[in-house]
Amino acid sequence: MKWMQVQPMEGSQAQLTAYIHERELGRGECVKRPAVLIFPGGGYNSISTREMEPVALAFFARGYQAFVLKYTVSCPQIKAPGMLPLKEAAASVAWIRNQSDMLDVQADHIAVCGFSAGGHLAASLAVHFDSDRLEFGNIRPDAAILAYPVISSKPQAQPQLHESYKNLLGEGLEDAGYHNIEDHVSGQTPPSFVWHTFDDELVVLENSLMYVRALNDHHVPTEYHVFGSGHHGLSMCGAEVGEDNPHCGSWFGLCIQWLDALFDWKY
Repeated sequence: MKWMQVQPMEGSQAQLTAYIHERELGRGECVKRPAVLIFPGGGYNSISTREMEPVALAFFARGYQAFVLKYTVSCPQIKAPGMLPLKEAAASVAWIRNQSDMLDVQADHIAVCGFSAGGHLAASLAVHFDSDRLEFGNIRPDAAILAYPVISSKPQAQPQLHESYKNLLGEGLEDAGYHNIEDHVSGQTPPSFVWHTFDDELVVLENSLMYVRALNDHHVPTEYHVFGSGHHGLSMCGAEVGEDNPHCGSWFGLCIQWLDALFDWKY
């Protein structure tokens, strides 16, 4: 495995970590692989380490080139990062595509995978990839994987239980409409895999339900799993992240089957 870190966007402190397979020669040519770009959660005021390397290594073990973005969050110096995390996410997709030959990445097979607030970031890129606020070239993900995602600031999504929107936008929630993801889904939104737990106490199920309804309304191919019980932030659900929930942990195998079929990938 090759490991590297880069800053994908000039002028920001975002850090992109890459987990790259050593080159294998097959039929005289380098083997290019699909890629997964991971956005950990943390409520836009921290970065969850449980949703960083453990997730990357799981995708890596299934033959994918894996990337983790440590994006800008609310801190004493930056009270509300606003568009900055989304711009960093877009710049990361652009960097991976631009460097696809060096990274041995299939440039048309790049998925984003986000957890909680990172799920909001992944979904934001999935719906706003053609926004005039983002000027990074070809940044549309080819697939989106969302784990217990924050989706909306509307009352039914109970944003008072998660401070993600206030951390992202400030107390006044200026520009919340742009960041209510369910209202921006289109027929061009990439195919999506979404999972949640029924009794998530922090980011309630209605968040993912709102998004899946919008995907369905626009005929976007979607796979959606709701597990009966499991607290928020389960990540990989196993011992590597301090959890013991094998039932919810089946999300990863289901996701791999879905993504392998979508990308026509065999490892």
